Amino acid sequence: EDAAQALESLFGDNCSEVAVQLAHHFTQAEQSDRAIEYLYQAGCEAHRGLANTEARSHYQAALDTMDKPGAELDFADQHFRQIRLDIRIALADILVLEGEFSEARTLYEVALETVAAGERLQAVRLHSRIATTHERDHQHELALLSLQQAAERLEDGFDDSNAEELHEWITIRASRLWLYYWQADLEGMAQVIEE
Repeated sequence: EDAAQALESLFGDNCSEVAVQLAHHFTQAEQSDRAIEYLYQAGCEAHRGLANTEARSHYQAALDTMDKPGAELDFADQHFRQIRLDIRIALADILVLEGEFSEARTLYEVALETVAAGERLQAVRLHSRIATTHERDHQHELALLSLQQAAERLEDGFDDSNAEELHEWITIRASRLWLYYWQADLEGMAQVIEE
């Protein structure tokens, strides 16, 4: 704990540079909450640097720490709920890149179950990511079903003047177009193009 606090004091706002070391020290000090924060930061830094194996290791360590008996984390706390959600999504994104579609899909589905009711766009994005895992696994009908779920979730209160919502609307249609292309479904493609 003393070593971790010394590093935090020394690096100040640049603690992400030593996130791996801080995660290690806080893990050894059995301060799970602080260890998770820095494991997540270390994962993000590695992910940004395209060091996917390293990022995966840090994200998985963070999830393992969260699930460890006696971790004493308050998952009613919005901050830790959000970190757990972000870690699952980030780890799943890496698994997709590594071709582990089924494992990624499981993480996305668990994340989807924990999305707060008001986080409609987050749910839409997760449905779209699930569709991607099906599409990469050549399960086109399941991918279309996931995109349909994304579209239905988005349409509930859809605001086409909101750039983020419009982006998701277009992304869903572009994904559907691609799936119809693979299925040689010209009618489906024409319908999406018309939309």
